[in-house]
Amino acid sequence: FNHSQFITTTMKDLRNLRNIGFIAHVDSGKTTLTEEVLFIADAIHRRGRVDNGTTVTDNSPEEQARKITIKASCVKFFWSASLNPSEEGE
Repeated sequence: FNHSQFITTTMKDLRNLRNIGFIAHVDSGKTTLTEEVLFIADAIHRRGRVDNGTTVTDNSPEEQARKITIKASCVKFFWSASLNPSEEGE
């Protein structure tokens, strides 16, 4: 095991890591925004809908039946630098 190589590789990977949280009032569109971000990043092939109970983050039967988010959720996905609007045209 090469400890220094592991640390270097891990730090390189962390340079591309982003933690994003969506915090807002009830019914403001946090789950819909999450679906859109996942769709744009190609993490999902179609957007789920809260009203249909097909979102990635509202996956408990109670959330789907009540059409609301009850618990906090985390999703992991890869974001390509080519999706960054600030780098377009460079």
